[in-house]
Amino acid sequence: LNLAKVPINLWSMGFCDIFLAIVLLCVSLRRGLSQTYYWRKIDVLVILLMFAVALLLGIRQFNLNLNLNYASVDGSTHYRIALEVLKKQKVEGMLFSSTNNALFLGIFVPFIKATRLYHIFVLIYYILCMPKLIKLNLILLVKPNFL
Repeated sequence: LNLAKVPINLWSMGFCDIFLAIVLLCVSLRRGLSQTYYWRKIDVLVILLMFAVALLLGIRQFNLNLNLNYASVDGSTHYRIALEVLKKQKVEGMLFSSTNNALFLGIFVPFIKATRLYHIFVLIYYILCMPKLIKLNLILLVKPNFL
């Protein structure tokens, strides 16, 4: 989209996502493909347990006020770049993380003061990292001698 001089915002990215979803749905229906999921009780219990552990780790790191609390300056860099993408509506540098963060922040801009937007960023960053925390917890449960 940058090359075509199309602004990077919720509308342009949303249109691309919806278009791709429709194309893939048509291909799946034409070929008769479908997905089937099987859930056992233990699967649901393990997912809930890992979600609880990840949630507790997040509360421990950022507390309930969602304060900026990173061990390095990486979080502030991602926040700054996301704000630049939101303001300039084009991607300069990191593609995926800055674009995703900017799109999520763009949802909340009309409702939250700009000075409080970092709370949403911390929440977004935590939600996007939660699957990684759950995966790490699963690895530690399955292979306790991992570390």
